[in-house]
Amino acid sequence: DACDLLVTTLDCGYLTGKEIVRITPYFTIKDKYNLQMKLDTILIERKKQVLRDYFQVFFCSSLFMIKDEPMDEVACMKEMAQKMQKEGYVYEDFYDCLLARDSAASVAFGNFAIPHSMKSNAIKTGISVLIHHTGISWHEKRVLIVFTVAINRADVELYTELFEALIEVLSDEDSLKKLADSCSYQEFTQKFLSVI
Repeated sequence: DACDLLVTTLDCGYLTGKEIVRITPYFTIKDKYNLQMKLDTILIERKKQVLRDYFQVFFCSSLFMIKDEPMDEVACMKEMAQKMQKEGYVYEDFYDCLLARDSAASVAFGNFAIPHSMKSNAIKTGISVLIHHTGISWHEKRVLIVFTVAINRADVELYTELFEALIEVLSDEDSLKKLADSCSYQEFTQKFLSVI
């Protein structure tokens, strides 16, 4: 009963509510493809479950912002780092850590960005969200939504799953647009939980 996936050569159509991949006894290329697709789906769902399980822990209204005035990535990261410091999530050097990480390799992916430190040195884990309705100029990209992530050493194992789940959700253009159109934290929360 406690399995994520059943791989079988038998017809198990009578098992409902189970993830099943039926393969041939010779494990063909098509079988391998079908198995990989099902495994990918299960892994994505697990990562999204982390977001669902920890949403109320990592996200809060005090770290949520909506901006319309023109800004670039430096101003955005500075404002978000200051907000996280004021709320007791990070130390004073967090802004410098964000700049260092972004200059090593851009943290903008299309229309979203996920600034984060290369160190897990936050006072407590949290995610600050900034929605910019007209877009932030970020290394020649136009970023509509920014998730600044601060990770405490105690939560470092969750970070990879959390980061990958965020990338997965935000890579879906419809989900991204839906979230970027939010006008309040309550609306953002409802939309975010609906797309994961």
